[in-house]
Amino acid sequence: MAEASESLPMKTEELIDEAIQFLVYEQMNVGEEERMAKGYQEMAAINLRLSEMCFAAESEVEQFFEDRIAECE
Repeated sequence: MAEASESLPMKTEELIDEAIQFLVYEQMNVGEEERMAKGYQEMAAINLRLSEMCFAAESEVEQFFEDRIAECE
């Protein structure tokens, strides 16, 4: 029995260490999630602008070829 009681404080200490590590990890994740969310929002604006530019260019190309096809008919 003496052996079991001697290991109890070590298990308690390990539990506390694990709890602290978990809390630190969770706190780091919260900050990382916020940074990632901000980054995704910034990229969304950039991607929207790029897609608008590409859509405009694609529309010009489509109109060009439609005009050339119409000339051939």
